Amino acid sequence: MKLQDIFDVLIHEEAFEGASFYAPSKSLMLIEKPLENNNTQLLSIEINGIDEVYAAIKLDADRRDFLRPNGLIRNCEGEIEEKRKHHAHKKCDYLVFCKIGTNNYILLIEMKSEEAKHIPEKIKSTKAIVAYFIELINLYYGYELTHFKQIAILFDKSVKRYITELEKDNVRYKHQGFKEQNGVTVIQPFLK
Repeated sequence: MKLQDIFDVLIHEEAFEGASFYAPSKSLMLIEKPLENNNTQLLSIEINGIDEVYAAIKLDADRRDFLRPNGLIRNCEGEIEEKRKHHAHKKCDYLVFCKIGTNNYILLIEMKSEEAKHIPEKIKSTKAIVAYFIELINLYYGYELTHFKQIAILFDKSVKRYITELEKDNVRYKHQGFKEQNGVTVIQPFLK
């Protein structure tokens, strides 16, 4: 069984909505749902230079939230708190298992239109989801995915078009900004 087939078995088909891979042009298009009255939103990113996509999973939609939803939660003292989203509930927008050149990667992609808040928390939680997928696929299908290199990327509406590497709260990630609502980039500089 191919890796794409395993993801098709494990992941609900709606989780693949918003991502399209075009093999002839080696480009992956990631789309965010437009928000009402927000003409400054980052709507899409086209990432060129990806040879193969095993799975591109939209993580941040409510229907795919397997963790406790927003609402009543217990804090560390056991007291109930309302309307608070725990840091563990935050996650990146997309999780992409792919091949670039001869290497395999897992891209943790966050797309922000406004202020880039909670990026370390989102990356940490997404890494936990990645660990779950790696273990699940290894246990049930015998595929060893630990050799896939993980790269966290933040795309946002800042004016910094060049790629930078940032670190916050012991979490490293790459960053590129776009003035436009629909950004286009190449993946290779993110791999360094």
